[in-house]
Amino acid sequence: LQELLQLLKSRFNVTCNEGVSLYTIRHFDEKAIASLQNGHEILLEQRGKETLQLVVK
Repeated sequence: LQELLQLLKSRFNVTCNEGVSLYTIRHFDEKAIASLQNGHEILLEQRGKETLQLVVK
């Protein structure tokens, strides 16, 4: 992983976050969102019509 990060950093502005999880929920509702938000720090949220993705720490 370190070699890949060094290669990418030579061409791009890269930030690596360790200890995170990616959750993908299809056909989500507010109850599903609340259950993931409880006790987690949301670093990134992406919503589509039927799909929600959260990166949490």
